[in-house]
Amino acid sequence: MNDQHLAELLNRYDLDRPETAFLRHNENRAYRVTAASGTNYLLRIHDPFVEGMKGVQHTRAGIATSRS
Repeated sequence: MNDQHLAELLNRYDLDRPETAFLRHNENRAYRVTAASGTNYLLRIHDPFVEGMKGVQHTRAGIATSRS
């Protein structure tokens, strides 16, 4: 996901001049989106880190860790 893709995606929402900050990537890419008003949002885009979704996030231990 590049900046152009993010801009195109965020254009679908009623946000005034959104700015993004990458937070992390596990089974989702997570971004903090800040609108011109100062309101913050969390944008999560499902994008498995491991091809075929076979990463640790889909094991019992991985799921238990994410709930902590």
